[in-house]
Amino acid sequence: MSVQRNPTGDVHPGDPVAFTGTASDPDGDTLTYEWDFGDGAKATTKDAMHTYNDIGVYFAKLTVHDGHDGSASDLVKVTVTPLSGDNEDEVGVGGVVPGVLSLEVTGSANFGAFVPAVTRDYTASLSAVATSSATAAELTVRDPSAMATGHLVNGSRALANPVQVRATNTANPNTAYAPVPENGSRLRLLTFPGPFTAGQLSIGFKQTINAAEPLVTGGYGKTLVFTLSATTP
Repeated sequence: MSVQRNPTGDVHPGDPVAFTGTASDPDGDTLTYEWDFGDGAKATTKDAMHTYNDIGVYFAKLTVHDGHDGSASDLVKVTVTPLSGDNEDEVGVGGVVPGVLSLEVTGSANFGAFVPAVTRDYTASLSAVATSSATAAELTVRDPSAMATGHLVNGSRALANPVQVRATNTANPNTAYAPVPENGSRLRLLTFPGPFTAGQLSIGFKQTINAAEPLVTGGYGKTLVFTLSATTP
């Protein structure tokens, strides 16, 4: 992990200083942040703004916790010097963008009626809107169920072929369908190389049923989990 500040040089009393922390967890645990600015002030956000009112040398400390008794910390030095005179003064201006990962999928995918004794690919699609402030992100899907993972089920019966999913956007209009993993892992659908706002996505679904496959009266379905996550801390 590391901490940075802006401005990076000496500051004067009353100058706002923007602090930014960078950290990641190999297990993917949710991280919490605790700042101690060295003058008695504290903050509990990943990024923070602070103003020192007295001259001196301070060490702002960021401690990151993973929620499982794991933690790490780092320091950044801030030297607050007196104003040199009445002619000029340096004033730092800045703001902090909070971490945003937003995904909204509209509706549910409906394949319609499955027809027995007919080989056919059934398809459905949904619209989605996503926003990310991360430097890189990805959209994935997984089946959290332990029963016939990756397959649509009707009671205790499952379709022979796994359900397939794809996602498209303006930059990736021709992505291929891929089966939802049968081991419960995530299927990567799209990658995003930078931040974006209100990105329009289309999520497609495909279910292949062969003519020889026996079908039981009733509804076949499964709840899938779509995740938009940052891939660069």
